[in-house]
Amino acid sequence: MKKVCFIASCDIFPVSAGHHRAMYEICKYLHGLKDVRVKILVLSREKLRCPARYREIADEVVVIDIPRKWGLLDWLNKVTIRVGLDMMRNFWWSVGMRNQVVNECEGADTIVQNYVNWFALLPKKIRKAKTILVTHDLFFYRRASFKGQKTWLERMLVKANRKFEVRLLSSFKKVCVFGDYEVNLLHDAGLPPERVLKLGLPLTVEGNIDVNRRTEFDFITIGSGIYQNVEGARVFLTRVVPLLEGRMVSIAVAGGLSSCDIWDSPIVPKNLRVVRLGYVDDLRVACARALIGVGTVPVGSGIKVKNVEMIMNGLPMLLTDSGQEGIPVSSDGSINIDRVSKDELKTRLLAWLDCPGCAKHDGYDQGIKLRKEFSPCNTLRGLGDVICGYDA
Repeated sequence: MKKVCFIASCDIFPVSAGHHRAMYEICKYLHGLKDVRVKILVLSREKLRCPARYREIADEVVVIDIPRKWGLLDWLNKVTIRVGLDMMRNFWWSVGMRNQVVNECEGADTIVQNYVNWFALLPKKIRKAKTILVTHDLFFYRRASFKGQKTWLERMLVKANRKFEVRLLSSFKKVCVFGDYEVNLLHDAGLPPERVLKLGLPLTVEGNIDVNRRTEFDFITIGSGIYQNVEGARVFLTRVVPLLEGRMVSIAVAGGLSSCDIWDSPIVPKNLRVVRLGYVDDLRVACARALIGVGTVPVGSGIKVKNVEMIMNGLPMLLTDSGQEGIPVSSDGSINIDRVSKDELKTRLLAWLDCPGCAKHDGYDQGIKLRKEFSPCNTLRGLGDVICGYDA
């Protein structure tokens, strides 16, 4: 029997964000392996919101209390953040939690830790001997995307964060990333290839894709109200909808993004009808009501889970370079608005809008391909082999 201790950086349930979904799928996969026992350590200040649901993905769950707000360790953490090193964001919290984490991990054959900025939860000796890190994101790349590298100071901070992050990553037994581009970034930064394991984003979706569905909306976008999603809406409103001037179109907005002020702003074109769906219980049902998915975030790093989910539910997509990052889309099923001219974008969009059946078939082919490529049995097989010792 292999004992796995999985350190979750937050309460996984309800599964409402991309990192929740990734952690859920990894735990579920490991829990389903023969002769593997999974214990989850949840880092949180609150009680578990859905404790019964952890039985789906683990044999045992333990809450590790994050140090209280405005206590000494929290105050030290706030001071340390100002240094500008992203890896130190949770340092003092981690120091305060280390003894409990180490005690809970005692006897584990493998520890799976999420996010490198929680590195101080475990001594280097334990990280090196039996800890697999799931990065979710490369922080130096994220910093470059969000804050840019236009000035000397910005470039220096990206370089310093890159050096420090790679040094920390090298202290783990294995480092897991979701995309090929992340593998290349780490190889270029000097991390040995044999230390890096590319997973691919593990996702499953329920039900089949219905190409004969009747649609209510021309477009749909899904996401929380965070900065990059709001800016993605701005890109759609200013770079896409104006090309369709003279034609009334509609967009459904699901998730926290639907309550953002941008949908009431003057930049919303007159030819666009906005329908706010709010939080949706079943993403599959929401996607079935629309023809084309919108994932036009202009900044950000890592694979955008909501974009993957829309594709897996059969929607042809409008994407940007950032929105497409790490996703093996098809040339027919997606349009990258950063890579085509305005004329080509307008022509292809009108072809989808004028022939919904064509759009649905393009989305279907792309969705089926991604369902296979990102299925947990494909993406997580390598991780399972490492844990079970099959790669030795």
